[in-house]
Amino acid sequence: MLRVANVKDEAALESVRDLLDVLGVHYEHIRFEPDEDTFPQTAYFYVRPPTSTCPTEPPTMSMPPSSGSPSSTASTPRCSEAGR
Repeated sequence: MLRVANVKDEAALESVRDLLDVLGVHYEHIRFEPDEDTFPQTAYFYVRPPTSTCPTEPPTMSMPPSSGSPSSTASTPRCSEAGR
């Protein structure tokens, strides 16, 4: 289970979902605390690792200095890019 605390707004939550998509992680949103209409909140996801059998280097991501949200620079090399 993945717990993401202190989600400030819907845009921050969407950044988390985008990052999980970029990483190729299969996920299912489970619940929010305290509820889905109040911010900040904690979001819970069930996650499974990517199904790829290609070994990759750990993904990289940067955090903008003024924001707690991941930027769009996260990346995971593809098998063809890694020469495999």
